[in-house]
Amino acid sequence: MKLPTLLLSALVALAISGAVPTARAASYLVYVPEAVTVGGTSSEVYVTHRFDGRDGLTGSALVDAAMAELARVLGADLAALAIRLEGSSASISVADEARRADPLVVDRALGAAWHSLRVAGVTDVRFGDRVLDESSFTRGALEPVFPLVSALPPRKLTHGVVRLGDQLVSAAELQRRIAAADPSVRAAIADQLGTAPPDVKLALLTSLRSLDVEDRASLLLPRLADADVRVRLATLELLSGSRDAKVLKALEAVAQADADAAAKAAAARILVAAGRTEFKKYLLLEKLRGDDAQAVIAAANELIATGDPKLVPAMAGLVRHTNPAVRAVGVKALTQFKQLDAMAQVVADPSVAKDAAQPLASVLASDATGPARAAGLGWLMSQGDAGRAVGAAKAVGAERIGGVVEPLKKALARPEPEVRAEAAAAFAALRDPQGLEPLAAALRGSSDAAEQKLFTDSAIAIIAAQPLDQVIKIGESTDATIRELAVKSLAEFSKDRPNPRVISVLRGKLGDSAKPIRQAAVYALARIDDPAVVKDLVALEKDPDPVVREQVAIAVAHSKHPEADRILLGYLDDPDNRVKLQSVIGLRERKTAGALEKLKWLVEYRQPEIRLEVVRGIAALAAPGDLAFFDLWQERLYDERPEIRLIAIDAISRYPTDPRTAAALGGAVTDQDTRVKLRAIAALSALQDANAVEQVIRGLFDESAEVKLAALDGLEKLGSPKALKALQEFISNESDEAVRKRASEVIKKL
Repeated sequence: MKLPTLLLSALVALAISGAVPTARAASYLVYVPEAVTVGGTSSEVYVTHRFDGRDGLTGSALVDAAMAELARVLGADLAALAIRLEGSSASISVADEARRADPLVVDRALGAAWHSLRVAGVTDVRFGDRVLDESSFTRGALEPVFPLVSALPPRKLTHGVVRLGDQLVSAAELQRRIAAADPSVRAAIADQLGTAPPDVKLALLTSLRSLDVEDRASLLLPRLADADVRVRLATLELLSGSRDAKVLKALEAVAQADADAAAKAAAARILVAAGRTEFKKYLLLEKLRGDDAQAVIAAANELIATGDPKLVPAMAGLVRHTNPAVRAVGVKALTQFKQLDAMAQVVADPSVAKDAAQPLASVLASDATGPARAAGLGWLMSQGDAGRAVGAAKAVGAERIGGVVEPLKKALARPEPEVRAEAAAAFAALRDPQGLEPLAAALRGSSDAAEQKLFTDSAIAIIAAQPLDQVIKIGESTDATIRELAVKSLAEFSKDRPNPRVISVLRGKLGDSAKPIRQAAVYALARIDDPAVVKDLVALEKDPDPVVREQVAIAVAHSKHPEADRILLGYLDDPDNRVKLQSVIGLRERKTAGALEKLKWLVEYRQPEIRLEVVRGIAALAAPGDLAFFDLWQERLYDERPEIRLIAIDAISRYPTDPRTAAALGGAVTDQDTRVKLRAIAALSALQDANAVEQVIRGLFDESAEVKLAALDGLEKLGSPKALKALQEFISNESDEAVRKRASEVIKKL
């Protein structure tokens, strides 16, 4: 029984639901007879059989490979046939006379050879004097269904079935329709150009070069908006040379708005060739892709000079160039045209070099809003120079800008202490709980006391902003540092008035087995203004833990407890510097008169911070102008800490009539610290002592213009003619015009 070939082709098409099998590059087909069952009827038909061969086989080489494979499958039946190839035609004869009438040869093997030759590209096959076709054999064939793109020029399919729209047509029928410019071919191409994958579209566009289709422009114009730039570029190539008004109008949109520089330039070339000279500027876009950095920079600057913001997207890619000068002109383009969204995309790209990302991030930080600004600030905090990172963190904290938690975390881990400090302060301002873990990690990793305090205060500010129940819950965290910080933050809930629940929780923590938690509880209790709490802490006066004693000192210093002064005076002798420091501060704040004599014994204390607080305490407690302290203050003028020297100057200035005052202050006029010099000159200028003039004159020999001007102000204030000679000599040697002018004014007044 002979089965119709096209019917079986349709069955194949249905079986594979219209899918188009894609053969591998080095796979080929032959037809072999096999038994199949269709509709309950079993018959032997020719089916495709795939075999592998060398890539790129065509013509006689492909025929030889196909016949070798067929001989391997059919053996002696095919060997009885002699096949001769002549161009695209072939002739077959029976080489084995004994099998001339054998149906296995002249029907079965011959049919396999005919189908295999056809699929190999042979157009005509003869058997003796007879031209063979499908009806020459008793067996039908299952033919492959090819996609349309596989059968269009420059390809030429000689066998099989092609899907044309919703039809299946033979390869020969398709060739006939192509030659006749049949509308069905155009319709199928139009449909696939709109829906097929990009590679298929590209193949279809290639075929359009040699196809005669009606209104080619209407097929191509929609592809100018294709999502794949390769398709757009291929379409532009096909439109090259067009003068059609509709085409040129569409090309204007491409030149002005396409996101790809190559597409813009290709459209511009066609427009310029059509006489549209205003699009010449778009041809500069091609130069942006060149290898010559100087040519790229020149082209970019010309594009910037046009003032056309539509050209900027094509220049945005320059910020990723390998040449820093090219990157700089890319930054210039984005900045000059305020392309904030494009800038945000650049700073989000980790592959962009710092010299391009940093200036763009700075523009975003100052000019953008919303997420774009957050992106700029975030980049500066995490990757910018230290100064820019500090400024960005300050802005985040001051304006409480959201969306920057992750870069803030990175800033908190940076090596620069000033960046870490501002990041911590920003976290405190944001009150975002996401800052707790990085702050806790930073606290654990820092050995600087001032930094530790900052991290602690910032974390407490965050925790204290949460509801009390949440804070108590945080106090049970598995992270020991966060747990400690949460306990400390409980003091914030009793800042205005004592909170019984908070106090109860903290008292419970006093018995915690973990030493840091007990210390945190004492820290929080010491900051609650409640007599009962202070009484609890006074009971810990002699606790062996110096951290506890330190907090006791803080607590009693701000209390009305009757034992407060006694405890603080006793702590002046404490072996721990932290306790001693808080006792000095507390005695000064309480103005405990009985502390003065003991403080005098600590004025030379080796620990600078304590020594500074001792001097502050003496200054606060001693009577101004007390002659018993003059020598003490004069000696302080030589302390290594400028803050102490400043206090000494203020104290000595309260001895205006003492003959020792001018000389003592005069030594400070040549101090190493500018603040000390200026303070000394100001104090001398207020004295009614003729010797003060000579001491102020010493300031004229300073390197700093600021100090020189201060000395001139002081001499003017003192109003003594004794300064005239020194001033005249000063003017003759001074090079700073502003200072000379001021000296002349002073001379005139004297």
